[in-house]
Amino acid sequence: LLAGVVPSHRLERFLAPLENLAQFNRTHRIPSLSADSEGYDPHGGYWKGGVWPPTNYMVLRGLEKIGRSALARDIALNHLDHVAKALQKTGTLWENYSPDDDGSAGAGHSTPDFVGWTGLVPTAVLLEFVLGLKPEAPKNRLVWDLRTLDAVTVERYPFGAGSSVNLSCQARASVYDEPKVVITADTELTVQLLWAGGGKILTIPKDTSC
Repeated sequence: LLAGVVPSHRLERFLAPLENLAQFNRTHRIPSLSADSEGYDPHGGYWKGGVWPPTNYMVLRGLEKIGRSALARDIALNHLDHVAKALQKTGTLWENYSPDDDGSAGAGHSTPDFVGWTGLVPTAVLLEFVLGLKPEAPKNRLVWDLRTLDAVTVERYPFGAGSSVNLSCQARASVYDEPKVVITADTELTVQLLWAGGGKILTIPKDTSC
C-alpha cells in the first residue's frame, strides 16, 4: 500500500483479509501470519502470529495513504486497547503481542521492557490514528481529523524545531456536531479541523489561542 503497487481493481480483494476473522482480524489485530496458515501460533510465537507494533504502524500508514482512514482507526483502537491492557496487567511494554489473547500479557518469546518500536503505540498510533493529529511541520500546518466523541486534551505536542502546540476539544453528542476546540501554539500555525459533519481552517497566531 505504501509503495502504491496494488492495482485499483485488486484493492478490495487485497484488503479483505484484514477484516476476515479467520485470517488477520483476530482478537488483537494484526498478526504477523494469517490465522489460517500452517504453523500459526495463537499465542504469538514471534513471527508465527505475533502482533508487532512496527508492522501494524506500516499497515496503518498504508491504509491512510489510500483513503481507508476508518479501517485504519478501527485497527489502531484495537491495537492501542490491547497494548494498554497488557501494560496494566504486566506493568511493561512488550516486543510483540499475542493475537488471540485478551491483551493481558505479551506474546510467547516476546521481550519485556521493550519501548523500542512499541513506543509507536502510545505516541504515533494514539496521536495520529486515534486522536487524528496529522502534522505537516514544514508547511506550518496541522490537520486535526476529529472522530472521537470524548473530550480530548493534548499538551506540549511537538511541532517543528523547538515548537509545541496545546489542543483541547470538548465532548460531543454526535460526530456531526462541530467540535469546540481551544488551540494555542508558540509558532504561527494553520489548523485544518475536520469532523464527520464538515471542516474549517483555523489560523493560530504565535503565542495566542483560538
